[in-house]
Amino acid sequence: MKTYSPYRIKVDALHALFHLSTYPPNIPCLLSADIVNALQSLTVSDDQRWTEKSLAVLLNLVLNEAGKEEMVSVPGLVSNLATVLDTGEPNEQEQAVSLLLILCKYSEMCSQMVLQEGVIPSLVSISVNGTQRGRERAQKLLTLFRELRQRDQTHLTKEPHAEVKSPEGDGFSVAAAAVTESKPQCKSASRKKMRRAFSFLWKSKSFSVYQC
Repeated sequence: MKTYSPYRIKVDALHALFHLSTYPPNIPCLLSADIVNALQSLTVSDDQRWTEKSLAVLLNLVLNEAGKEEMVSVPGLVSNLATVLDTGEPNEQEQAVSLLLILCKYSEMCSQMVLQEGVIPSLVSISVNGTQRGRERAQKLLTLFRELRQRDQTHLTKEPHAEVKSPEGDGFSVAAAAVTESKPQCKSASRKKMRRAFSFLWKSKSFSVYQC
């Protein structure tokens, strides 16, 4: 009787999962089997074939709304994808940045999670040295982060207004800007982390942002 090594069994299983995940009706069943949690540990495997195939399966799953929700909620996945951006091979980086672009467009919370991993330097590097598709996706993701930062700054610098009675005493109210000496405060610690993460992007002279 022919026997197979655990390595060969795992590779064959990943191939089977990849083909199953290409058929959308199969995705709910795969998600219910907790497949995302099982795959996340393989995304940082020492074996390139495991990493690439795991990322390929995740790319199929992320096209499903439930798949997006599952990936955002699985502990460790975003961190592992950030590691691939930093240390992976060009093809793996392309897959990881493609996944993150889809997830960050889907969820601002995911964008904050990604920024907290300190991915800006890796994305800048990929936007210059990655594969053609990797460069394009990295530039789009950096553009997305830039837009988030601009919205964040607009929110923080918006001046509050207070109502005061008109000098005529006719009962009408006019809006007057409230002058304050204190600087606007961030609503959360994650906002502060996002701004620190962006500081690298604006100081980098080697990166130019392309519009989506």
